[in-house]
Amino acid sequence: MEMYRRVPQGKFFLKSNFFEKLAGTTELRRQIEAGLSEADIRATWQPGLQHFKEIRKKYLIYED
Repeated sequence: MEMYRRVPQGKFFLKSNFFEKLAGTTELRRQIEAGLSEADIRATWQPGLQHFKEIRKKYLIYED
């Protein structure tokens, strides 16, 4: 977040989609550009994480 603020506008996310490849989606870039805080961005991950944890429960050998 700090790097995005410090780099001149339009230079942080280059024309290639390398950042999106690393993040796996364009959503993170959009959230950063919209000015969401780190806490707000992390909060958007919670539904997906909860869904993943529910699926993986049946594969765990030990309690989580």
